[in-house]
Amino acid sequence: MPFPARSLAPVLALLTALLAAADEPLDVARGIGDHLVATARRDGDAIYWQQYEGGPANTGEENRQLAVSLYSGLSGTGYFFLNLHAVTGEKTYLDTARGIGLRLEKLSSPAPKGGLQFEGKCEHRGRIVPDGDGAGLYSGNAGIGLFLMHLSIATGDERFRKLAVGAFERILKEGTRDKDGMRWVYEMADIIGGEAGVGLALLEMHRLTKNDAYRAAAEDTAKWLLSKAQRDKSGTRWETYGCLDPNFSHGTAGIAFFLTALNAGEGRKAGTEAAAWIESVAEKGNDGIFWKMYAGKVPEGRSNGTMHSWCHGAPGTVGLYLLLQRTTGKAGYGEVAKKSGVGLARELGVTAGKPAFANPTWCCGAAGCLDAFTSLYQATKDAAFLDDANAVAAAMLAELRTEGKIRFYAQYDDEDSQAKKFPYTPTGFMVGNAGVGFAFLRLSAVTNGKADKLILFPDHPFSVPAR
Repeated sequence: MPFPARSLAPVLALLTALLAAADEPLDVARGIGDHLVATARRDGDAIYWQQYEGGPANTGEENRQLAVSLYSGLSGTGYFFLNLHAVTGEKTYLDTARGIGLRLEKLSSPAPKGGLQFEGKCEHRGRIVPDGDGAGLYSGNAGIGLFLMHLSIATGDERFRKLAVGAFERILKEGTRDKDGMRWVYEMADIIGGEAGVGLALLEMHRLTKNDAYRAAAEDTAKWLLSKAQRDKSGTRWETYGCLDPNFSHGTAGIAFFLTALNAGEGRKAGTEAAAWIESVAEKGNDGIFWKMYAGKVPEGRSNGTMHSWCHGAPGTVGLYLLLQRTTGKAGYGEVAKKSGVGLARELGVTAGKPAFANPTWCCGAAGCLDAFTSLYQATKDAAFLDDANAVAAAMLAELRTEGKIRFYAQYDDEDSQAKKFPYTPTGFMVGNAGVGFAFLRLSAVTNGKADKLILFPDHPFSVPAR
């Protein structure tokens, strides 16, 4: 069934404004990268940032929010610089990524059961907590190790490969294997910090190293996830954090993504069954579909709203259907993805020419939406999705601070919220400038025929080879 025509006049007006400002997406990505380079702290050849930089350059309380994870810290920022170098060829960006690797080396130490651990800190809901602890993809060793592995490939420096192998040695040593499969101490199951994310990282390490121990561990991880699945005639799903969440970061879509990427046996079947269940609980309207945070019973004290974000909404969940379409060749999955894109554009106000977002970030804001529209365009070659992507990019650009050719996303802490005296700029990937910059970089790469140069996280739908 064809989708209703969408008025492109408001979108094109925003696109014209973007082009008139001479800010091709690659220029914006460079500007954000240059801002991060300018605000970096240096310890010899090692490079790092606080989780939030602000006020006069490189001042403030030291060693307060020095994150290392893929989510908030050095590893995610390092991925951005590896990609900036891959697309532009500029040595400064590779040198910055290398400096991040040297900082991670300094923060590494032997783990109690073997392998390496990395010490960091981050702010979480007003408290300073450990960062990089455990096995998780976005929270721990899996994401840190993958960055170091890709850094080793980009630089040819064997020390980073040894660090990566050490990070994954800890993961293998600390996993529990029994008749149900393999899991880790927290048993969270999800993409962010749980088994699904660790499984994806193990698959990526197997692809990069050809070490079959990583593939075997990924298969055992899938076995454990399958043992925890709820399955009936409506499909397959998982209860995570005490609720049924259909979406990507903490819910069924992310787990199904890993099982689909594994592409083996019962996991392959469970991935398609999960997609059927996720589609069955979608909200339908505005010529498309979208998802609320919870399906079924809502946890006590929470409301069941709609977040149009990578973490809890269509921008992340659409990735599962794009992956299924790419790996199975079945057009029906692509149709679900397109419907979610149409619904997202309507819900966000993109087609009305007034896109609205909570913030510009990847996890919870506009960058994740921008990447979803970029992926939909890459998968379908439908120009309407490219127009959506450009409209979101224009709205994001309007929210970025401008200092010469430098661009960056800034926020203010509670004490400065009235006077707005000192902007605090988040530096990491999922909730900071590295992810904002990467969203612009990928839009540029896809539209200029350079998408194959990008190094994507293993939970991205275009990170897995097509059928």
